[in-house]
Amino acid sequence: MHILFLQPAGHVADLGIDLQCFGNLPRYGVVSLSSLPRKLRDVGLVVNCIDTNTAARRILEAAASCKVPRLYLFDGIYDLQNAYHNPLHRRLCLSQMDPMLYTHVACVDRWSLTAFAALDVHTHAWLPSRAEPIGDKKSDQNLRAEFLIATARTPAFDYAEQDRLEKLLLMVIASLKRIGTRYRFRIGDRKLLASLGASADDNDIDTPFSECIRHYRCLITTPSTIATTSMLAGVPTATLDYRDSPLTQQTGWRIHQLIDMDSVLTNMLKPAADRMVFQAREVAHLAKRTPVEDFILDAAGIAERPPFLVSTQRIQWPVNMDYPLRWIWMHWLKRFRKQSR
Repeated sequence: MHILFLQPAGHVADLGIDLQCFGNLPRYGVVSLSSLPRKLRDVGLVVNCIDTNTAARRILEAAASCKVPRLYLFDGIYDLQNAYHNPLHRRLCLSQMDPMLYTHVACVDRWSLTAFAALDVHTHAWLPSRAEPIGDKKSDQNLRAEFLIATARTPAFDYAEQDRLEKLLLMVIASLKRIGTRYRFRIGDRKLLASLGASADDNDIDTPFSECIRHYRCLITTPSTIATTSMLAGVPTATLDYRDSPLTQQTGWRIHQLIDMDSVLTNMLKPAADRMVFQAREVAHLAKRTPVEDFILDAAGIAERPPFLVSTQRIQWPVNMDYPLRWIWMHWLKRFRKQSR
């Protein structure tokens, strides 16, 4: 029996999966989407990393009809707004994790662990390697600023959200100036950065976040996996609340327009013990997690890790056009936005 990963080996390895643990079991992609039941006869587990990939969903549906276990690896926290209102998902007429096509799910946030387990899905706590904090927090002498203001890669999915986020961030910046505290940004949206009156020199994006967060005392962020990394590093973390949708991950502080901003930000610099205990409990499932490779093998019905062997089978790549079309679309969109400025 084999383990079928629906993405290329490089994509899976970049998440931090040690593929050598599986010996000669893995196969990557399929030659075509025809005759899927026949091609799934010797597959003991199908593993997917991109739930809104249309070709992957066809394979998962075929695997479900053949009673083959299916496992999903989250690359970050589950965010309700992203799952249902991301423009890319809506163009494909898809929603993340709806319908539920999996028998096993490896989750980053605690909410997903309990919510998907309630659907009789086997869940496991795991964290992609890029979200793992690096080393210990540095001393005050190496601080770049007290506060880091960061956003997810796509923090807003429409103009109304963008406007609310911008206004809330301007309130935060005004408060930080009033209390005389240094701050910097980590924002990928250059238009949003410019609207905040910040320059590229103020934007700390040259190092991975897992390294970057060591140089700050506090983090203010939109809902994102970087909040998980920050809390694991023991950094006081606040979530910007500018939506009406539920937050699936909680942090020690929540920032919205009705709070006493100056008081909240001052308190973050000298965090109360109960807030830090809350943060530690929010990510406790990750601190004591077991290797995800064992979860994958268990889902495939394999009792122990096979010996490492150099595979002689050529890696096969999917012939579906999802990957190149997605890249072409995003590349064209960036060029269009640049020209429209």
